[in-house]
Amino acid sequence: SDSSVYTSSSPTSGKGGDGGAISLFTNSGSIFLTNSQFYGWTSPYFTADGGVGSAISIVTHSGNVNLIDSQLNSAAIGLDFFDDVFVGTAGTGGPILISARGGAIAGRGSTLNSFAVSTEGGSENGGTVILEANSGISGLTINTVASGGQSGAVQVHGFGNLLIDSTNIKTAQVVEVCIFPPCAPGDFTLVPVEGQAGDVTVDGIGNLTFSNSVIQSDTRGSNPAGNITITSPSIINFINSQLTSDTSGIGNAGDVSITA
Repeated sequence: SDSSVYTSSSPTSGKGGDGGAISLFTNSGSIFLTNSQFYGWTSPYFTADGGVGSAISIVTHSGNVNLIDSQLNSAAIGLDFFDDVFVGTAGTGGPILISARGGAIAGRGSTLNSFAVSTEGGSENGGTVILEANSGISGLTINTVASGGQSGAVQVHGFGNLLIDSTNIKTAQVVEVCIFPPCAPGDFTLVPVEGQAGDVTVDGIGNLTFSNSVIQSDTRGSNPAGNITITSPSIINFINSQLTSDTSGIGNAGDVSITA
């Protein structure tokens, strides 16, 4: 708890390296993170092209993952160091995995971000975010963003009767990005999003229940919105929840598919 982990790659020319991996693993216990921040990024300066943001993984085979007021950030950012202006092509956002196949992912006020962003618009794709749980996923906000490429996909896999509660999943939303962590209010930079929205997939081997949750995979430009696919061999319940794959630009809206 109350921990911060940072890893970065910041080349000045050529092809940028990748951010270092950040990993927590236990075979049978639970993992608790409170007021913690993991930030792995590749941020090239001058004429360099970006690499891949850090791979972040938190895995327990039979316990729970508890995230309280914490952030996991994997970012590929193009930045002019002297003028604080994004330039060139940002790299690829890193993948984020949280796995509790024998338990639950319990969050409160916690955010998972995978970014590939540049205010000049050029970027590779955002990273994939994968959540795996047996009984529940709660209290999380998940953002995947690419200012030029495709925002990362979000995949949620249920290994029992899964309740998704008070959780927001957003791809291709306009976001504020922390460039040099730790960031206080007012230290964030607004990033435009012109890339393609990422797809969202939720599947399980048992019932799926969505409660007070939102999945948004929208588009504001010429690229299409992402598709939302929800699949279960049993029952799918929606309680005060919302699925949207809309367009407010010239791009096509995405498909929403629910199969039970």
